Amino acid sequence: MKYQRLMVLACLICLLGLLALGAYPQQTGRPAGDAGGYPFLQKLEARMGRSLTGQEKVQFFQATKTWVGSMNDAVDTFARKLTEITGVPYSDTKAMMPRFGQMTEPYRKDVLPQLEAKLGRKLTQEETQKIVAAYKEKEAVTKPLLQKYVDKLTSLTGLPEKDIKELLHIRE
Repeated sequence: MKYQRLMVLACLICLLGLLALGAYPQQTGRPAGDAGGYPFLQKLEARMGRSLTGQEKVQFFQATKTWVGSMNDAVDTFARKLTEITGVPYSDTKAMMPRFGQMTEPYRKDVLPQLEAKLGRKLTQEETQKIVAAYKEKEAVTKPLLQKYVDKLTSLTGLPEKDIKELLHIRE
């Protein structure tokens, strides 16, 4: 009976992990470099020098799922605002979003050139100002979400914050 309960728990952990890391396309939420299994978890455990316990893995996957969902919501809102500002279809603006660890100033380096290419013209000063404002709104939402996730992983693993951010490919 104990063995069956352990197997059920192991299956639940695996399913939660798939939801947290494997079910999201890279551009919408998996940590940069995650190729579908659990490379981020493996890198985290390697940095720790030990594997997470079963309970720690449950906490890791729950925190990751919450963070990814919240970040996806914020990025979706930003992409929708880009659509409102420019008229470029949402599916296109959503596809323009860089992966999380690469979002330093996408409104300048990544998104603006792509929007201009889709529009076939330069953005107006007003459009650019609105995009910058929308990006700042997104950052005001995502920075605390990221910090909460980093804090959770720091608490869970005992690793320094800088190590967690490095593993997440977060540039500041």
